Amino acid sequence: MCLLVVAKPTEQMLSRIRMLRSFQNVSVEVMSRFGSRHDVLGKLARIRHRGSVIKRFLKRNQITLIVHEWWDGIAGTNPEEILSFRTRWFADFPLQLQFVAKTLRIPVVTLPHGHAMKELSIGSAHARRVSDANNGRLPFGNRDSFAAYVVAHRTDFEFLTLRTDMTGENVRVWGSARFSPRWVASLYSTVEPFPGDSNTRKVLFFLPKWHNMIDRAGTLRLLSALSQVSEIALWVREHPRKSESQLSDDERQQLSRMPSVRLIESSVDSARLILGCDVLVEVESSIVIDAVLLGKRVVMPRYLQDASVVSRLDRTRAVVRTQDLESTLAAVRSNDLPPVPDEEFLVGVAAQVHADTLAFYDTALCAVQNQRDVSD
Repeated sequence: MCLLVVAKPTEQMLSRIRMLRSFQNVSVEVMSRFGSRHDVLGKLARIRHRGSVIKRFLKRNQITLIVHEWWDGIAGTNPEEILSFRTRWFADFPLQLQFVAKTLRIPVVTLPHGHAMKELSIGSAHARRVSDANNGRLPFGNRDSFAAYVVAHRTDFEFLTLRTDMTGENVRVWGSARFSPRWVASLYSTVEPFPGDSNTRKVLFFLPKWHNMIDRAGTLRLLSALSQVSEIALWVREHPRKSESQLSDDERQQLSRMPSVRLIESSVDSARLILGCDVLVEVESSIVIDAVLLGKRVVMPRYLQDASVVSRLDRTRAVVRTQDLESTLAAVRSNDLPPVPDEEFLVGVAAQVHADTLAFYDTALCAVQNQRDVSD
């Protein structure tokens, strides 16, 4: 297997690359020049590293299957446009890759990076605006071009067919390889826990993406209240994509003045933070699954997200859901043992719908590679 990394590697990505390079049948090439920057230099780079370069790379490495994370597809593109000047020279790398793969008849599969905790609901204000402008459906129709558009849950399939303009014919429900207990155990065996004082309760708070119907003022009030609890050390980290959960300068200064608060750089590996903390406070992210599988106490302040958003975590007892600030503080301070992951959590949240999810992915990808269909 050839793994092509097209982004500038982060600390987290480098640790994963080191692990993958330890596998006998995996080769890794880092080519940040294939990135999709939208500035002038990025577009000029596409002229140099255009479709013809990608084509030579695929042929030289004898690539017979391409896998990348969810992205726009090329369905509906006029066949003549594939060879057009604009496409060959200026399209984003993932699109150029798909155009070239189509000419070489190489199947392209797209896998989820993680998976959403929202069920059949559009939890982003931006996505709702886009949907409203498109007759109530998200414009995902170009993704019908993938040989397989893989999702974790059956409700993900229902969402794509009910809330987007995809046909659903190429959507496959394979469960979640990312949150397979076997993969999680392997992943966390390669990282060192983030250091902290063993005499204090280390509480980790990943800031939510503000546009996902989050009560920002309420979140900041909770952070302020947690910082006043004497027996805890509060670790706060923004989302790696700066614009998603970024604090304002005033908010950052207020938090930094609180003695128990430690603002963590977004480049720090989330796995190290989860491994080092005692309690995770999380509003919406699928990173909750890692923490639960590792036996960490997870507190979910459900009241911080709009009630219209339905979460998979609402049905499981593996996390402690709270409905106001006071109950959240009590849950964080509680000495109760973390709830044990139940069947609903493993199947309904972590999406372990097969006895061995990793083995199923392997079999299913080989089937696509051989141009055969695979049932879910």
